[in-house]
Amino acid sequence: MERIRRWVWMGVLLYGALAFLWHLQQPIAWHPQLDGKENLHLAASIAEGDFGDEPFYRAMLYPLLLALLRFLVGPDWLPLAASFAGLAAHWVAAGCVARLAERMWGTDSAGTFALAVYGLNPVLLHFALEPLDMTAATTLCLLGLVVLRWGGAAPAARLAPVGSGDVMSAVWRGREPSEDLVRKARAAAKAAASEASPPPWMRGEVPVLPSVGRVFAGGFLVGLAVLARPHFLPVVLLLPFVLAAAPLGGRLPWRRAALVWVAGAVCLAGFGTVNYSVGGEFRILPWQGAFNLYAANRDNANGKYFTQSVFHAELPDGMNPARAEAEALYARETGEAPPFDIDEQNAFWRGQFRASASEDPGRFAALQLRKVYYLFHDFEQYNNKTYAYHKARSPVLRWNPLGWGALLVLAVGVVVLARPRPVSVRGWLLLAAAYAAAMGIYYVSARFRIPLVSVLAVTAGGWGVFLTAAFRTRAGGFRRMAAEVFPGRRGVAAVCLMAGAAAVVFPPFFEARDTRTFIQDEMLLANAAAEGGADAEAADFARRALARDPSRQDGLRIFLVSAYNLALAGRLEFAGVGEWETLLDEAERFEPRDPAGFLVQGVVFWNSGQRERAVRQWAEGVERFGAAAESSRKCLAIVGVLPPEHAARLADDPEARAIRAILR
Repeated sequence: MERIRRWVWMGVLLYGALAFLWHLQQPIAWHPQLDGKENLHLAASIAEGDFGDEPFYRAMLYPLLLALLRFLVGPDWLPLAASFAGLAAHWVAAGCVARLAERMWGTDSAGTFALAVYGLNPVLLHFALEPLDMTAATTLCLLGLVVLRWGGAAPAARLAPVGSGDVMSAVWRGREPSEDLVRKARAAAKAAASEASPPPWMRGEVPVLPSVGRVFAGGFLVGLAVLARPHFLPVVLLLPFVLAAAPLGGRLPWRRAALVWVAGAVCLAGFGTVNYSVGGEFRILPWQGAFNLYAANRDNANGKYFTQSVFHAELPDGMNPARAEAEALYARETGEAPPFDIDEQNAFWRGQFRASASEDPGRFAALQLRKVYYLFHDFEQYNNKTYAYHKARSPVLRWNPLGWGALLVLAVGVVVLARPRPVSVRGWLLLAAAYAAAMGIYYVSARFRIPLVSVLAVTAGGWGVFLTAAFRTRAGGFRRMAAEVFPGRRGVAAVCLMAGAAAVVFPPFFEARDTRTFIQDEMLLANAAAEGGADAEAADFARRALARDPSRQDGLRIFLVSAYNLALAGRLEFAGVGEWETLLDEAERFEPRDPAGFLVQGVVFWNSGQRERAVRQWAEGVERFGAAAESSRKCLAIVGVLPPEHAARLADDPEARAIRAILR
């Protein structure tokens, strides 16, 4: 089994490395968008000592970690370093999942299976390579559970030779291991054990409970997960109760279990102290939750992801779109002017949430039921990006069948098959339910579901027990192997329940497989390519987005500006954009709002024979934006609208020469 484990680890590392290398070839890897871009901006602000003058709107542990990374690699290489750090965190989490599965099932084969389904999971890799906080938060939580010695392995002390695959395989398959088998397993383990400290089962003891220091350290790690992602707060609150209810093979004394709360309180107090020093208010959590609670449950909410109702033509760097919308709506509803009082804002949004829920309780209840369905459904709901779209683009991820639905079906099957069930299953389910409740009251999008994947992977690790037994009987043929995996009535029940679970999690009821968000993915890729100077790629993705929605203004801007840049480089036709006349339809639909927009629209009009319109656009750009519209002023000079001396002064100007070359 050790050799198989090494091969699985090699596969996990190689697969992650291939995904990382492909990711680096994409413009969005070097120019992250939305939350990733905000995290990098916050990291830059922290590195420069600029913490703002108000309490933190969002969790700041992950931006702080990025700021430390920025000191090591510099700002230019930070996106690359953040991707690799996320990949490394994913590998650490995979190791934790393997260890937890070993403890739950008492055999190495379970850990190996869990390592495979978690480490090779394409969804987890996809999000780990982005500068997002969930992978780091999940890893911290899993490390905390490992430190806490989470997951008692044996159903009884006399059947607890941890690491003895033959004995534990018999236990979980509902068979009493023979005395001879137990005796041989004990002898083999004794021979391999350390001379200084034989394992607990050899001494006839129950599994060793964590010490006071371990409990505090484990609680502190889970507390840090809260500082990275507040969704983990219910886990910290519930964890001592679960620890005291014997998920470790023995009850943890209440006083020791309560140290988890002490450690969590230390973490939250630390965040509150930093908030007080920065913004003058002691807040133990970020203050973005109130508006998100309302937005996730308001009349137009879909339960899957945040939908904007206020669109901003341009946001300052690092500005959170949800916060911008919250402030715009708050000003509109209350008549207040910024700066706004945080407590008053949050009280307003909590009131709006209560009013929305009470005005139409039927709608609210139906929305919560749909969220439950989306939570269990296989499709990874949109969160910054739609996983299905990017999986189809990636040669590394697209062939991989692993995902939420497959893991859920596997976990259901192995829980039905195992007799007796591992005692720690109940603890896992309680923590998972607490986390899912915290997530479900907001959004059940793909990124927020990542911690629950670890629960499924640890539980599904039990398949290692059954598949190992089947492999050892391969000489008896397929029927014998199937009987080892699906024994008797339990096997029939497992197959039926797995089929029932598949019938729920895979069909596209209630628009679960909604691909309308693909246009957002194309726009993100177009914007990232434009920021990276890859104009041909930017134009291509913008064209794809416009094929879905021809009126999309941000798509029109990127398409036209990219075409203009390609024309300056003499590559307009090479990029497949076509002649200037073919751009006229896009230019007609475009409503410019910045200097570049007026410049490019005027160039298209001029080269399409509409010279008066072109001059009006350039002149309006100069009038609106002044010095920022210098390129439009150069166009006016080149075409002779301004006095001749203006054109003469541009004789040696490189940009003017390039513009002159593309104006007909």
